[in-house]
Amino acid sequence: MVHSFDIFDTLLLRPYTDPQEVWRVLEEQEGAKGFAKARKKADATTYANLTEDHPETSIEEAYSIMPKRFHGMMQKEMDLERRVLQANPEMLALWNELGLKGEKRIIISDMYMPASFIMSVLQEKGFSGWDGFYLSSERNARKATGKLFEIMLKEQKVKPSEVLHIGDNKWSDVKIPKEMGIQVKYFKKVCDRLFEDFPFMRHINGRLAGALAIGWHQYKQDHPDYNYWNKIGFSMGGVLGYMYIKWIADTSKKIGFNHLMFVGRDGYILEKICNKLYPSIKTDYFFAPRLTSIAVLGATGNDPVAIADRQRYMDEHLKGVDTEEIKRNYTQYLQQYNIDDKTAIVDGCSSGFSAQRLVEAAINHNTFCFYLLAMAELTTGGALYSTQRKSLPFQDFSEFLFGAPTPPVVAITDEGIIFANNISDNEKFKMSVSDDILQGTLSCISYLNNEMISITPDDWMNYFNLFMREMTEHDKLNLSSAKNATDVEQKTFSSIIRDAFPHKCVRLILWGHEVLTSYYSYKNSCFVREHYIAKRLLLKRIIGKQLFKQKVVAK
Repeated sequence: MVHSFDIFDTLLLRPYTDPQEVWRVLEEQEGAKGFAKARKKADATTYANLTEDHPETSIEEAYSIMPKRFHGMMQKEMDLERRVLQANPEMLALWNELGLKGEKRIIISDMYMPASFIMSVLQEKGFSGWDGFYLSSERNARKATGKLFEIMLKEQKVKPSEVLHIGDNKWSDVKIPKEMGIQVKYFKKVCDRLFEDFPFMRHINGRLAGALAIGWHQYKQDHPDYNYWNKIGFSMGGVLGYMYIKWIADTSKKIGFNHLMFVGRDGYILEKICNKLYPSIKTDYFFAPRLTSIAVLGATGNDPVAIADRQRYMDEHLKGVDTEEIKRNYTQYLQQYNIDDKTAIVDGCSSGFSAQRLVEAAINHNTFCFYLLAMAELTTGGALYSTQRKSLPFQDFSEFLFGAPTPPVVAITDEGIIFANNISDNEKFKMSVSDDILQGTLSCISYLNNEMISITPDDWMNYFNLFMREMTEHDKLNLSSAKNATDVEQKTFSSIIRDAFPHKCVRLILWGHEVLTSYYSYKNSCFVREHYIAKRLLLKRIIGKQLFKQKVVAK
């Protein structure tokens, strides 16, 4: 049996859902305004001029009718293609398997690029040793008309029934060869496979979707027994964690922090993301138990219901308790982390009853804390989103998503950390899926980082909203088991599934610093390319140190 293979979207994959995204990326990288539009027009013109005697175009032909200022971009386009193209792991495994068996492998594709370029890229990506190479731009014949298949059959001296063709195009790789008597195997595009598994991703930007499509395809090859929680880790933990940690790292660099302390348990996976993305940043994972906070801080916060719950706990459990000893033990516990003016805390969501306040009370020193969501204005800190006494849906979701596979901490004494003994079924479930979420999350992080995906704070919310609005029944069934504790003693639990929220109800804010921040406006998808520089807020002293001043002009 002779096996013939298509090239693009079969043997080789681009990290984009639209092949023309290459032109837009090139325009941005080179600062060549108007290039993508001119390249698209030239491509359409050359294909419109095809005739029976001239059935295929070439990249040289397209560039010949473009404005002269873009003629030097042809080699840069091919260089970019070479950099971004990746071997399809499924096809590479099959290619090598057939080679070991000594079976014939043919490459056949409709493509406007030079054969020498395509051959060199294939070899670089691991595909070599083919027994025939048929490219439309070189043979002046196309698969789409059947002519290129005819040339291949004649030169290889094989009957149609002796060939199995594999490709992604339903016309040129399936219908046409099948009508000729060639056996066919349809290879569904990896982006279409992604959209089947994650329907909400149909609405996100093609660059993010393309990177996720290749990453998810590779992940399924490497982990054929993946489960739902690996899947939610990849699609949500990876993307949302990547966005949050990139923002923290970028802001830390501007301000001058080089030590990040992640609050347990919600910071468990976030710290591991940071270690993977930024191994040079020093990190620590520490605990700030709720019960310790109540003993040290009292019934503080912004939520009247939560304050009442904390007051009830104080009345029932802390009368006669030496709270100063609790504070001393916690202060001693923190000494191992060497907190200084280059240290920042990383937390999830806070209504003012926070790990930051507990740490400050214990060390008698101001600190800076990064929050995903803050529901009260703090003295020194930064939050992706800020509301006034308004909980948002991702508060519960992120707490579950990034949590640790360990029980709650009930106290920190002079003997060490005391974990809860009587663990509820809800906590046991949360702990049981944490490692699966972590595995999917870190795999996704690798692919996003390799593709250098650029994302912004607004994208976090837009992406989360898309998922919440388009959850499948399978998502709802699995996530219905995911619950978080709502009270200080962690006896009452509520579902993490809530309605999506409107874009206008949140804002990015930084307290105590003025930071140059890039924003992305958005239309119907998770990201777009148009950005503007926004005004940013206050400049104050933090931890007794005057920070930089920088004017930020709104565009």
